[in-house]
Amino acid sequence: MSSNPIGEEAATASHRTSTSTLRRTAFVAAVLASTLLVSGQLATAGAAAPAAAVPQAVPVVAPQAVPAAVPAAVPVAVQAAVPAAVAPAAAAVGGRLTRVVQLAKQQVAAGIPYLYAGGHGARPAPLGSRVDCSGLVRELYYAAFGVDIGGGSGDSSVRLSGHFTRTSHPVPGDVALFGNNNSAPAFHAAIYVSGSGRDVTLIGAPQTGELIKYQYARSAYWWNTAMGYWHFNGATAADSAPPVAAAPPVRKVVGHLDVVRTGTQSITVKGWTADLYAPRTSSTVQLVVDGRNRGRVAANKARPDVNRNAGLPGAHGFQATTAAAPGAHRVCIIGMRLHSRSRSTQLGCVTVTVAKPQGRGSASVVGAARKVSVGGWTVDPIASSSLVRLRITDGGRLVAAPVTNRANATVNRILRVRGTHGFAVSFAATPGVHRVCTVALPNNAQSAGTSLGCRSVRVSG
Repeated sequence: MSSNPIGEEAATASHRTSTSTLRRTAFVAAVLASTLLVSGQLATAGAAAPAAAVPQAVPVVAPQAVPAAVPAAVPVAVQAAVPAAVAPAAAAVGGRLTRVVQLAKQQVAAGIPYLYAGGHGARPAPLGSRVDCSGLVRELYYAAFGVDIGGGSGDSSVRLSGHFTRTSHPVPGDVALFGNNNSAPAFHAAIYVSGSGRDVTLIGAPQTGELIKYQYARSAYWWNTAMGYWHFNGATAADSAPPVAAAPPVRKVVGHLDVVRTGTQSITVKGWTADLYAPRTSSTVQLVVDGRNRGRVAANKARPDVNRNAGLPGAHGFQATTAAAPGAHRVCIIGMRLHSRSRSTQLGCVTVTVAKPQGRGSASVVGAARKVSVGGWTVDPIASSSLVRLRITDGGRLVAAPVTNRANATVNRILRVRGTHGFAVSFAATPGVHRVCTVALPNNAQSAGTSLGCRSVRVSG
């Protein structure tokens, strides 16, 4: 409103009385407290103040989605800085009238400008909208109680709406109405926050050019316009419960499975994990292969990239290698919690294939008069002390199938194996150039055949 220090409603211009001096006395507001001013007198009749309420339940955080594959680069799972001690606590909760006051204070803190006739659409305006005084009351009650008290002036939405009953013992969250000579119709509505008698604090949307703010009813103007307080009919004693600190939220363990690498009958995993409630402490991960636990792995390796990108102190990297037979395997990593309010979280799952290991060996091929000689050595990668059968071809045609039945002390000493691993064989050949290939065959299902190479040699006549 342009001339009223308390606020502006959709009332007629005849009810907007003030002076420029009074306009400057409108301060930041809340809701009128335990005694009511009617025609400048203290009213004493009314209901007792509500009792305490049970705090609302805290919602549980939804589980983290598992990525289908692991990127090659190291991702940053936590972009925001993590507190040095523990994650921040949840906001306090209380009764619904208490919630009205909390939300009203948030509108003040947000610095939201007044808007004449704002908040009088088909539905209440969302929190944070530009509204007038009764539009503010409407949006706050809708947010706290889920009830639309209706648009229009304080008269239509509060005094005459059927949703409120007049009281001489207001509690925080009740509605204060103001009219000329302490009489209807109301030209201003505000939320009572605290105080009593002639020293009360309200929150309201006062007039064009101002913000939603605290208003302090301490002057004669307020005393001569105060109509009273109205209490919401749907409110119970529990709705005036003071704010109670909610339990800390359940937080997922963070981290990432960065690398899954296969080797000879092995799988190696690498990544990082951290419990946000104990960010300085190294935790552990559970390694799971094909649905079976392979044990815990300490996440205590230095990861400067994680410290820098995730804002985490301490050492949180992990790396481990586990045995795996050739074939496909599903590898998963679970970040294990340290704090009771944390949740162990799957950090990633990847399917990898472990290749069959190839043996080692060497072959030499020599052409002579009407024959070719092949000799060398080979060791099976799984059964290193066993005999190995070879396949020798000439131009793709099988010409010999020797076994490693010759001793080779040098191979045994260098490779630290036992048994016989040497072979030598000759086969007849016509004069000309021959392409001779040697392959060591696997002697069990876990090994792969090993090519010892192909050589082109000339056979003389």
